[in-house]
Amino acid sequence: MSAELEATDPGAEYYYLKFALRIAIQLLLLMYLLKPRVLAYFGLEDLHKAKAIGKLVGTVGIIFGLATAVSVFS
Repeated sequence: MSAELEATDPGAEYYYLKFALRIAIQLLLLMYLLKPRVLAYFGLEDLHKAKAIGKLVGTVGIIFGLATAVSVFS
């Protein structure tokens, strides 16, 4: 009975699929949010997409760096 209740490791394929789907959904959401119709709704018609994506990537890089530093020094 206890053997049936033990947690099993789902394996690397599960995690690859999980995070690939997460990235795909986030990219689709980002593509939608950068459509001209959506930008016009929020009053951001003159937003430069490359600059906005650069700031987004920079922010993610900083957050990733901070999280890595915290995990290393904790």
